[in-house]
Amino acid sequence: SAYSIAETHGFSPDRQETKRAKKVDKAEKDMEKHAGLVEKATKLFARVPVLRALFLEILASQGLATLLNVCFVASVGATIQDDNVRAGWVGNFYALINVFSMTLQFGVLPLLMQYI
Repeated sequence: SAYSIAETHGFSPDRQETKRAKKVDKAEKDMEKHAGLVEKATKLFARVPVLRALFLEILASQGLATLLNVCFVASVGATIQDDNVRAGWVGNFYALINVFSMTLQFGVLPLLMQYI
């Protein structure tokens, strides 16, 4: 019969239903793991207030940095109309900031740390 042939060659409709059920069970378990992860994270943030404060600090600093960057780009775009000149100016500006940052990190702060 067709069912015995299907069973012999591994494509029985019963097996397909079992495979689908296993896929659904796996998807449900993945959802439970995800929900469990969110629950664990929520409990961790509730239990450790410093972690919550750090998270909020990061959100605030990233938001403000993005806002500052958008304002800077808009202001430079309104002031310097030519794209080539603006690109050169912004490149030099960021290079100067990075040199200043490097000087503080590798020059000033190590010397300052000797006295702290």
